[in-house]
Amino acid sequence: MSKIPPEEKRNYRSTKFIILVVIIASIAEGFVFRGGLQQYIDHFAPYLIHVGTIPLSGGCIVAAIAVGLAHVTPAKQMGESAGLMAGGAGVLGIIAGVMFLMTTSILIPIIIHMMFNLMGETIERLGKTRK
Repeated sequence: MSKIPPEEKRNYRSTKFIILVVIIASIAEGFVFRGGLQQYIDHFAPYLIHVGTIPLSGGCIVAAIAVGLAHVTPAKQMGESAGLMAGGAGVLGIIAGVMFLMTTSILIPIIIHMMFNLMGETIERLGKTRK
């Protein structure tokens, strides 16, 4: 596993990268983690609790942990904080999983994920222009 040199890191922030991360990754993760793993676990081990009005299932929690772990290696490869990226992805996984439970629509978590990634990219770019 090699780190990306700083001069090449800019290339990864190209429009193609944004499209891959914002659109394709959001769709893929939605189907793999919510449409696949979360539903599978919830089907065979239906465990649901409510925190106030917010539903949490075993599948939602496991899928969120899996999402967080799936972001550790890419974070390290990009020279980013693995803990920060995994933690953020895990929180997003819980939010997306809860929205999937509440709406039963895979589209809502995908849109939330796209917005989260786009917002993160925008904040990062703004931070770089102000330095």
